[in-house]
Formats: sequence, structure tokens, C-alpha cells
Amino acid sequence: MKRLIMFAILSSGLLGAHTASATLPDSKLAGTVIVKKGRQLSCRIQVDVTNNKAAVDLSPGSFLCNMVSFNGGPYDIEVSENTVKLKNVDVSTAVAGGCVGDIEAEWDGTTLTIDTTLPPKTTGSPCLVKGTARYQ
Repeated sequence: MKRLIMFAILSSGLLGAHTASATLPDSKLAGTVIVKKGRQLSCRIQVDVTNNKAAVDLSPGSFLCNMVSFNGGPYDIEVSENTVKLKNVDVSTAVAGGCVGDIEAEWDGTTLTIDTTLPPKTTGSPCLVKGTARYQ
């Protein structure tokens, strides 16, 4: 019985240490997102994760996706259970201004499900980012 209790205590300590240092695995994820700052665009997204940092790139679905850029990356990643945050993301658009903040997503082990709103940098409407990115 004492061994069982000691095993339970040691196991919970190891599990707690693992949870505290959770990271997103190094990977390349790709998918489609809706990006909206005034005008709604459907864009392809690529997220390259290396050493708990993420580089984000958009490419045309809509030709206007080339006018949206993610600046200052790669971004630090914070993971808590199934929630992933890309920290201090800076998004610029050619016409409607930009937004800055954390992008929050749910991670199920193979897919990031993104549904977040970033506040505007200065004035205007916020930026909506919604969609999914999966392992390539």
C-alpha cells in the first residue's frame, strides 16, 4: 500500500512538471483562415513552429491576402492544456490599418482551431482571424 501511495505521489509530481512546460511540437501547419479588418478575406495560412516560436504567413486564397502581413515574427508560443497563444502578434493591412495582440487557438494534437479577435493598433475595427491549420 505504501508503494502505491508513493507511486501516486511521484506520478502526480511528474505529470505536474510536464504540464507546466507544455509546448507545441516543432511542425509545419497549413490551412485556411478568414481574416477580417473591414473587408473579409479567405486566405491560406502557414504556421512554422520551431523551438516554441511560430512564424505565420498568409498566401492568396483571395488575391488581397498579399496585402495582409504578420510582422515581427516568429512569435513566442504559450501553451496551457489545449489552448495555444501566439504572443504579441502584429498584423498590418495595406488599407484598413493594423492590429496587435495575442492569437488564441485550440490544439487537439493535429489541428489548430483559430477563433480570435485582435484589437486595432490605433483606431478602427478589430482584426478577426478564424479557421484551422493542420499538420502538413
